[in-house]
Amino acid sequence: MAIREPLIHEIAPKTWMINEFGSNNMYVIEGSERALVVDAGTAYCDFRKIIESLTDKPYDVAITHAHPDHIGMMHQFERVYVNKLELGSIPDPDAPTDKMASGFGSQDITGYPTEPCKKYSELVRDGQASEAFQNLAGYTSDMHGFEMVDRFFADEPPVWECTPDMINRGTLDTELVFIDEGYEFDLGDRKVKTMFLPGHTRGHLLFIDPKNRIAFTGDCVNGNNGSSFHAASTHIRYLEKFIAEYGKSYDRIFNGHITYSRRLNFRSESINVVKNLANAYRALMRGEAEIIEQAFHLNPNGPKRRLVVYGSGTDEDPRVTPQVPPMLWEDGEEHLIP
Repeated sequence: MAIREPLIHEIAPKTWMINEFGSNNMYVIEGSERALVVDAGTAYCDFRKIIESLTDKPYDVAITHAHPDHIGMMHQFERVYVNKLELGSIPDPDAPTDKMASGFGSQDITGYPTEPCKKYSELVRDGQASEAFQNLAGYTSDMHGFEMVDRFFADEPPVWECTPDMINRGTLDTELVFIDEGYEFDLGDRKVKTMFLPGHTRGHLLFIDPKNRIAFTGDCVNGNNGSSFHAASTHIRYLEKFIAEYGKSYDRIFNGHITYSRRLNFRSESINVVKNLANAYRALMRGEAEIIEQAFHLNPNGPKRRLVVYGSGTDEDPRVTPQVPPMLWEDGEEHLIP
């Protein structure tokens, strides 16, 4: 019998990972006075009910980045915290419904809009940013999205089971609260700090809990991390800034997809993944990178993506395959390898 409930694991005292049907991970961090929720998943459960079964404290919901598998249930909450730059990642809210639902119609093969919504500044001004986020949240928050994650294992016994009655995006008119690097969530005996690490998206944030020495990183330091918006040199500098914090404010990394698809582990990601991402971009800048073409897992029949391969694939030296960034250096930047 397949699993019909998210898996919940306490990865540190009063700190829980929620594995939502293999599509993503969300986190609940409880302090003595308040709690913090990191990301709002896709749509395959009543996330708010799960949170409130884990903590009776008032809580805030913070979003690492505005991809549909991280904001899918944001409308179960009165407000969410997000970097304003993420509004530049949303497509035009007036795009045809069929394109919005597919998640690929008006986008390139990475799943990102080929151009950011030109209306996003007006949306903020007019107080309609939440509506635009709702459109993005709806991309894969349905059975089609669930099947995209699960389709690669069709010849194996099913691990997860989702039915349409389980879809729960929420109906609240969610307020967006804009934050940036340096913002601190005071939970009482725990203070969670915000870092900026763009590349996977324009405004990607991560959150560090120094008390339990955990970094909650969304998708900005995954082994298949994209760099669709920034030059390799820029991405390296942000990666190095994050690496410099290792052993100081954190020594464990929990990202948005450790338990992706049918992997059911709850292990911290290795810092070597982050180091190898930076080294992959350095190899690319030196002209020494191994580049492959590979189908996009959410659109396997579409055009292939160009990826940089780096690492041996061992636990000590894990292989990473980031996308080839749009440029190697920012315009006008001296061509030095950081």
